[in-house]
Amino acid sequence: MRVLHVLHTSMPHVCGYSIRSDQILTLQKKMGIDVAVVTSAQQPAPSSDEVIDRIVYFRTHCKWLMRSPVREVQLMWKLGRRVTSVINQFKPDIVHAHSPVLVGLPAYRAAKARGLPFVYEVRDLWENASVDRGKFAAGSVAYRAARAMETWLLNRASSVVTIGDALRDELQGRTRREVVVTPNGTDPEAFRPINPEPAWQEEWNPGSKQVIAYIGSFQPYEGLDVLIKALPLIIARLSNAHLLIAGDGPERRGLEMLAQEVGAQDHVTFTGRIPHQRVKEIYAIADLLVYPRIDTLTTRLTTPLKPLEALSMEKAVLASNLPAIRELVADQISGMLFEPGNPVDLANKAVALLGNREFRIQLGREGRSRVLQDRVWSASVARYAEIYGKALAALSGQ
Repeated sequence: MRVLHVLHTSMPHVCGYSIRSDQILTLQKKMGIDVAVVTSAQQPAPSSDEVIDRIVYFRTHCKWLMRSPVREVQLMWKLGRRVTSVINQFKPDIVHAHSPVLVGLPAYRAAKARGLPFVYEVRDLWENASVDRGKFAAGSVAYRAARAMETWLLNRASSVVTIGDALRDELQGRTRREVVVTPNGTDPEAFRPINPEPAWQEEWNPGSKQVIAYIGSFQPYEGLDVLIKALPLIIARLSNAHLLIAGDGPERRGLEMLAQEVGAQDHVTFTGRIPHQRVKEIYAIADLLVYPRIDTLTTRLTTPLKPLEALSMEKAVLASNLPAIRELVADQISGMLFEPGNPVDLANKAVALLGNREFRIQLGREGRSRVLQDRVWSASVARYAEIYGKALAALSGQ
């Protein structure tokens, strides 16, 4: 079987989206599926075709972009032409496009023109993400148009796939297709419980502090400002606490200024972006991992990836009490939840966890046990074999 994946971005650009994509591609290759990739014109770099781990990545080129909404039309037109060209070259049996709809729609048109089954994987809803990024308001004409475009595509895909139960329930109300969940996962061998090496302690925690850590993106909805506002409240009761924030983004400068404003600049370290293979060093030295997402249209539905890595390493997790988070963390059982956007509640529960090592160990062990049960990448990716089989059968039966 040959499957052409159409992606917004991919490796070597590292983010949750590209990590999931990399796992799908790598494991499908091991399953005997011949895979290739087309990325949109928004792939950061490099912009030339390349081979990564024996998988060919075809890049889409776009030298300049106009303003919205012409910009979005331009992106889709460029990607559609590129997907058509690669279909002619690679000759796939299936086209598997991954959200946003700006990727899905041109991939669908190219697949339909060649009479190929089209699998659409929704990891987030573009209309919701656009609201969270301030592009347009919920309920606006632009929002309704984006939602209608997504719904139209859902009802024309051969198969619809998504990453979690909350998002599935949202999508199932908008399409007659069965929506199948292939959940986010982790590699339990790559992220296994380990003791920190002395060099890691020296680099990340030279003062032997109690370390609270965040690893992930700097998107506004991640709630890092809430975490920083909670830090003085934590320090007032636990002077040995220190916050490590691993990642980078345009919001970093504002977060650094916020740490100064609240008087916590000496108790927080911004590590910058860390290679994915080294993030286990932060997990290993951390006493507590915090995921402080605020309550938005996106965060209610979209399950994050990073908490699963922490759980897999038997780390105590403190996270916002949101529907998508509750799919990953059972409160007081495999982690603790706090009220989204509430720095006082975050601080109180962080202090309680940091003061109870035995409870942290208990939460970590239960967290890894649950990951091993149903959040391993190999089990999640194995579900695509049946999804592809049904898509091919439906086409042949038409």
